[in-house]
Amino acid sequence: SVCNAMCALTAEPTMGTGNISAPSYAALLNAAYPQIKAADSAIKVVAFAGTPLSTQDPDSEASIPSVLALANQSMDVLSEHAYDQLTLPDTHFPTQLSGVRAAMKAGGVGDKPIWHSEQGLTGNDDGYGYPGISEADIAQLYIRDVVTAAANGGEKFFWFSQDVSIDYDFSIFYGAYTPRPRLTALNAAASLIEGCSYKASFSQTPNQTFAHLFEGVGRSVAVIWNSNAAYNLSLKVTSAEAAAIQVFDTMGNEMMEGLNPESDTGRITVAGGAERPIFLSADRSKISSLAEVLKTMTVVPLLSVSVDGWQRVPGTNNITVTLTAREDAVRAYLLTHTQQRKQELRSV
Repeated sequence: SVCNAMCALTAEPTMGTGNISAPSYAALLNAAYPQIKAADSAIKVVAFAGTPLSTQDPDSEASIPSVLALANQSMDVLSEHAYDQLTLPDTHFPTQLSGVRAAMKAGGVGDKPIWHSEQGLTGNDDGYGYPGISEADIAQLYIRDVVTAAANGGEKFFWFSQDVSIDYDFSIFYGAYTPRPRLTALNAAASLIEGCSYKASFSQTPNQTFAHLFEGVGRSVAVIWNSNAAYNLSLKVTSAEAAAIQVFDTMGNEMMEGLNPESDTGRITVAGGAERPIFLSADRSKISSLAEVLKTMTVVPLLSVSVDGWQRVPGTNNITVTLTAREDAVRAYLLTHTQQRKQELRSV
C-alpha cells in the first residue's frame, strides 16, 4: 500500500493465510526495494508490519531476525504490531522495544526508525459492545503508550482503527464518527506535544512515577503519571517559573487550580490521579529549563479516604458525614480542617 510517500510491503506476513517464509519475504523486499526507489527515491519502504520478534519456527516464518539476515538493506523503516504491551506500558513496552532494537542491531539496521504502525485496545463500559476495559482506562493508556513508545525510540505511532461500526470496540469512534473518550485524550496529547521532540526521562520507578520531557520551539512539555496511586507532585520553582507553567489533565482540560504554592518552601504542588497522565506545559521564554525543575520533583502517594454520609434526623435535611483514612495522622488532619465547615456539611 502507498500513502503519503510510504510503501508497506505486506501486513502481518506471518498471520492468517500469509505465513510467508523468511526467504520468501526477504526475496520480496530485495526485489521491490530498488524498483520503489527508482520510481521515487523519497518513498519510505516499511518492512515487517506486525512480524514478530521471534517465532516457534524461525526457519519457516518471517521473524525479524531471520529476515534481517537476508534483506537488511531493503528497508527504510521497521514496523511492528505487538499488542500485548499496550495494557502495561510502563513495564512491557520498554522490554518489547529493547528486544526489537537489539534484533535490529544484530541484523545490521540498528539505526533504522521503528514505527508502531498498528496498535489498538478494545473495551467498553457504555453499552455499545461487549464489556471490557473502561473507556476512561483506554483513554489514559493511549497517552501512556504513545509517550512510552517515544521515550524508548519509537518514531511514529498509529492507532487502530477508524471503523465506525457501532459495536467495533477497537475504533476511536462510536457510530456516525462520534468520538470516543480515547480520541479526545489522543487529540489532547497530540495538540500539547505537537512540534516537540522527546528529550529525557525523569521517571522515579521505585515509586512508580513516570515523567517524560518533550521540547519544541518556544515551549517544553512534561507528561507525568503514577501507575500505582493518586499522588501529590511537588516541584521547586521561582514565582516567575510557576507563572510560566500550565497544567492540563488527561483529556486536555486546563486544571484551573494549577500549581498550588507551598508556603515558605519555594515549592509548588499539583495533584494527579492514579494512572491518569497530566501535562505541564512551560513557556521557554519565561522558564530557563523545565528539565532542571523536573530534577527537583518529589512525589507523595495520597492515602485513600472514604466519605460516608447519612441522614442525621429522619424527616430533615441534616446529614452526618464521616471521613475515614488509613492513617490516624491523616484522619486527624482531615477532621481538623473540616471543623470550620461542620455546619455546612450538616446542612444541605
